[in-house]
Amino acid sequence: TALPILRVAYLDCMARSLKGNTLCQGIDFIPRLQTIFNQVTSSHVHQNSIVTESLIAALLLVRLNAADATIEPKLANFWNSLLNSEKLSFSSTKFLNSGSTNALCYLVDLSEKLLTEHLHRLTEDQIKPWTFCLVTNLLHPNRQVRQRALSSTRKILKYSDMGSVQDAMLAHLSEHLA
Repeated sequence: TALPILRVAYLDCMARSLKGNTLCQGIDFIPRLQTIFNQVTSSHVHQNSIVTESLIAALLLVRLNAADATIEPKLANFWNSLLNSEKLSFSSTKFLNSGSTNALCYLVDLSEKLLTEHLHRLTEDQIKPWTFCLVTNLLHPNRQVRQRALSSTRKILKYSDMGSVQDAMLAHLSEHLA
């Protein structure tokens, strides 16, 4: 078993490599990515490196789902777990305050994907943790995290039919500024 930091590095390499026309090459990794993702959701682990592993695996699974709709049935349990905010450590204040720059940027990317490409899967209550992550990262001390969150927020706000997302973001922003 590799050290958590090494596993995060492997997943980081995969996330950076599997984009665009190379994305479908990652389909063979779906079972392993699901196992990595389930580490956190099944055991409520809060160790940053393990949460980061799970986060990157989730982002890759969401990307793969968008690239090939035929894998949708294989990801049914993944979607149920990802959209169950009680099981996720991604949106915990602890992770948002102590996650690495890369991890928080991946969290912003995942939030953007969910709020733009997979909004139809989310109920109003399921939108809130993801908008909370975005708003928290908009106000993060690290410039790179803030810029990534700002870029994603601009993309999200361009969609005209996303009133619930906009309302949730404004509510979180009001809470932060109060």
